[in-house]
Amino acid sequence: FWFDLDLPEATNLIESAFLKSSQTVLSYQGEKRKVLIVDDRWENRSVISDMLEPIGFEVIEAGNGQEGLEKACECQPDVIITDLAMPVMDGLEMTKQLRNSVTFNQTIIIASSASVFSGDRQKSLEAGCNDFIPKPVQSEELLKQLRNYLELEWIYEVQDELTTQTHDTSVLKNEMVVPPANELTALYKAARSGYILDIQEEANRLKRLDSQYAAFAEKIIELAQAFEDEAIAKLVSLYLS
Repeated sequence: FWFDLDLPEATNLIESAFLKSSQTVLSYQGEKRKVLIVDDRWENRSVISDMLEPIGFEVIEAGNGQEGLEKACECQPDVIITDLAMPVMDGLEMTKQLRNSVTFNQTIIIASSASVFSGDRQKSLEAGCNDFIPKPVQSEELLKQLRNYLELEWIYEVQDELTTQTHDTSVLKNEMVVPPANELTALYKAARSGYILDIQEEANRLKRLDSQYAAFAEKIIELAQAFEDEAIAKLVSLYLS
């Protein structure tokens, strides 16, 4: 027993997602959001500040956990990004004290550390942090977390959509070869989990696996750079069955 279904081609999904991915984030919709960066090294604070201020975030800085507590009470940030190891007061103790306050028990707190030990991530979560981001901080991962926790809608740079769409449609129809389903499983899992770095690693693996997958992999990478993990998951799912 079988039956036939007339389903639309995946081209439109890929085209629309790719058009969005090729644009640059300029800002976000809604009110201005405050981000408090707590780190004893000015260069670490500067890296994050340089990522966020140009796209409309108000950035406040603190050099240790004690100063972070004071700045938090003074400025009422929407998000706190904190280092773990700092003098005077570390990020774990600062987070615990914030969580004991009614004012900050729902504030988004993201721990950041260069440590490769999974124990640091676990300790930060146990202290009350919402999430963890490794150093050096990557803009795509940081913006991904901010988008998710603050439920942001990005405002993208306007581009010549007609030119872009004409070119991309040609590439998709004439050049893109999709890997077999068994090679897409890890990519799909990474996309479903929202792990941007893992998505990019899988896409690069596919490029190395066979040069004919390069066009497909590049599209995935560009979608990942625009934090379109949901679009990637939908796209890949079409080729898993």
